Amino acid sequence: MTIFDRISKHFQRLDVPRGPLPENFTRSAPETDDSEMIVADQPVRSKLDGWVICLEYEDAKGQHSTRDVECRSYKTKGGFEYLLVHCFVREKLRLFRLDRVISVIDYDTGEVFSPPTEFFGYLRTITGTNSRAGEITNSFFEAADLARLLVFVARANRKFVQIELDAINLILQQEISFPTNLKGKNKAVQVWLKSLKPSAESAARSLLRIRKNPEKAQKLVPMLREVIWADGVYQKEEEAALNELNELVLELEA
Repeated sequence: MTIFDRISKHFQRLDVPRGPLPENFTRSAPETDDSEMIVADQPVRSKLDGWVICLEYEDAKGQHSTRDVECRSYKTKGGFEYLLVHCFVREKLRLFRLDRVISVIDYDTGEVFSPPTEFFGYLRTITGTNSRAGEITNSFFEAADLARLLVFVARANRKFVQIELDAINLILQQEISFPTNLKGKNKAVQVWLKSLKPSAESAARSLLRIRKNPEKAQKLVPMLREVIWADGVYQKEEEAALNELNELVLELEA
């Protein structure tokens, strides 16, 4: 069992509700993928790693598919933009041409991008391919990983109240070195936090990345305790989530 599988198993025990999916949503894929999509397996990692989404796609043959994927990298070739992903249907790398993508679902929020123009904007910003994106990128990912874990535990009791949201926002402002042009934008950060509904898998990937920073990893459990105590009520679901994560952190450090 991989470290990711172990973390996911811990988080799945908590049964924290994930983001909603559209009504009548079904996953599908053709019997075989178009050759344009097939690439050799390779150890590709980038700042997109861990972003799990659902893509609705029409390939060069006109075949439609709707599948869960984990983003790996963004690239341009021959005047076209591509997203390299790990496809959970094929359990292999696949290459999706962006102009063939019909819609995208972000599993952290349940947000549907259709048409996916705004999603492509996020993609370019995260990968630093937008001019002026440079210093925002690292701060965005550091904040996103910490926020996913804090929100995941805060939602353990199926409630996410304003005082918990404020506590998470304050922690992010204290712990993350935001670029000057992002500091003080509390309203925008709170809107983003309120929209988050991380899955167990998403929270697991965030923990894997945070544990690479020992200073942040050591602060994680105290920060989580601060969030769940923010409303003055220590509920059993939140306590179970905190204990589960504390046990997991100790296990990973061993």
